[in-house]
Amino acid sequence: MDGQTIGARLLELKQRAGMSLGAIAKAAGYSGPSSVQAFFRHDYDPTHLDIDVAHRLTDALVGRGSPPISEIEIFDLVRTWGQREGSHVLQDFSVGSKDVPILSSRNEMISIADAFNGEEQEGQILNYQFPVDYTYRSAWLVARKTAYVFHVTNTSMAPRFEMGEAVCADPYRPPSIGDYVALVIRAEEQEGHWTIMIRRLLKQEAAFLELERLTPHAVQRVGVQHVTEMHRIASWRDLLAIY
Repeated sequence: MDGQTIGARLLELKQRAGMSLGAIAKAAGYSGPSSVQAFFRHDYDPTHLDIDVAHRLTDALVGRGSPPISEIEIFDLVRTWGQREGSHVLQDFSVGSKDVPILSSRNEMISIADAFNGEEQEGQILNYQFPVDYTYRSAWLVARKTAYVFHVTNTSMAPRFEMGEAVCADPYRPPSIGDYVALVIRAEEQEGHWTIMIRRLLKQEAAFLELERLTPHAVQRVGVQHVTEMHRIASWRDLLAIY
């Protein structure tokens, strides 16, 4: 946070959104401006932003301003482990290190000739070579050094993962049946990019994977020859709330 207080950072986001305290309070579900004015003061500087406040401010601010405010910018202020920059030296891959890459993502329709009944599926292209930013490492991520964050760009897994929501992927630990996963699809892509689909893993056999798509709901099969990796995923909000 470059020495800024939490209040100063929230003030910057308020100004970028072009919203009054009254408009923020209404969009966040508060009774009025007095309910939120304390958060938007330069001297507001708790050890971390309360998780409930972060959820409410996310509802009010995300998507507004130029560039649009992302939920990562708000949830980066939630430091449930109480560590703040400048309070001590942070070691590589320690709790609170700002070293988890945020990958750029764009929507992409994926076509696999012998899968999904020939229908195109909504997927995403992730650029893992040049992250757009980095975010803070929570306790859950200390042992997951290759974890990364990206934003969902379609509604195929709504309401579990809404479009625009930040999710964290763990390439290291193999997923279990029932986990939500980012499937890296074998595709002709430029170096440094993954083509992925988000699905729920229902069954894993030697020759195929059985997957669940939520919207529109479908149970699908894809041959394992089309999938190069599976990365277990979780909502960034959930990780911060739990850990």
